[in-house]
Amino acid sequence: MVLQIPGPIKPAGLVHLIGGARAARQGLNRARNAYVTPAPALPAPPTSHPLPVLALELARAAADLTVPESELDRLYRNVKVARLADQSHVTPALAVKRELSQAGQPAPITDQEIRSRKEQLLRTIADKLSEQGNCVSMNMITADPAIVSLRKGVVANLAKFLWEFPEHFEVSAAPSLQEGKGSVQVVRLLAPLPDVAGAVVTAKRKRQDIPEEERREALLYQIASTLSENSCIMTVSSLGLDPAVRLALVGVNTKLKKFMSTFPEVFSLTDDPQGVQTCELLVPPESAVEKANVREKMASKVARTDEFGASTEQLEVEERTQSLLNEIHRIALENGGQIRYLTLNSIPEIIAMKKGVARDLRKFLARHDEWFELEGVEDSKSCMINIKE
Repeated sequence: MVLQIPGPIKPAGLVHLIGGARAARQGLNRARNAYVTPAPALPAPPTSHPLPVLALELARAAADLTVPESELDRLYRNVKVARLADQSHVTPALAVKRELSQAGQPAPITDQEIRSRKEQLLRTIADKLSEQGNCVSMNMITADPAIVSLRKGVVANLAKFLWEFPEHFEVSAAPSLQEGKGSVQVVRLLAPLPDVAGAVVTAKRKRQDIPEEERREALLYQIASTLSENSCIMTVSSLGLDPAVRLALVGVNTKLKKFMSTFPEVFSLTDDPQGVQTCELLVPPESAVEKANVREKMASKVARTDEFGASTEQLEVEERTQSLLNEIHRIALENGGQIRYLTLNSIPEIIAMKKGVARDLRKFLARHDEWFELEGVEDSKSCMINIKE
């Protein structure tokens, strides 16, 4: 089978050519058991132009019965890209992008396109807010066809995106106008956007410049949103592995479980019989920040100090430490003034009371030598705890 390649070929002619080559291959496949005269070697292709090279590679592959169909398709696509690049006088990378677009496949978005679409998105939202009295529900914004189109592939979480521009937008919760619906998320326009193109996106604040209370509110909203997307319940470990939650945790000086336990009106933390910790969302994500009162709790924590300047958290640890010492003293007293360490460390009440206070009970008791005296402290099996006279 000899393939001859004519001069300029139109796209339709190229499709016809490859179809003819495939038909010829099929005919040769049916004669596999018979003697088949091999195709003569094609002349060495010129190297000065990529299109002839790719076309000859396609011709060779079509004449070779051992070449799979997938490879034939790949070579055919390479020829199409090269033809498009030559006809449009563009780079091969742009030709690939155009070819993908023509094939109905999503073309990759460049950084410049992302910045441009974010700018358009912000201005579209600002215009919509201006038309509606500077305050619109988040549902109305996310349902707008123009906003949906601009967001696609660029902004996944619109509320989090708007939080990055607090000089212009405010995202908060407000009572719903529909009875029994509770709170809804609303967006307010605080100030007009600058007229200079690109000025809004470049003015985005760095995370370290965002106040602590705003970072905590953003984290709380992200946790609530992630839980809402997963049937409102997840294990704490799975929640901590979520990429969006991990990103929101950056710059917030706290552990995830401890943070959630601060807001029992929003999150419910439980342990199953196997010891796996789960978190359940108690309110809709749009009303989570309002229910949590993050700023009020932070202000209260700063204000509530004792006369020596100790924080409420420090006072709580001291109270729990004293309660643990009193309980150990009572148990040892009921056992004749002493108790084996292994026995003490297996009592459920002691296990619960030492959480967050005494990770290592032996070291804890050794530090409070005014209360107890330890014998054989090096070996937990033989260690005895005696009440100090």
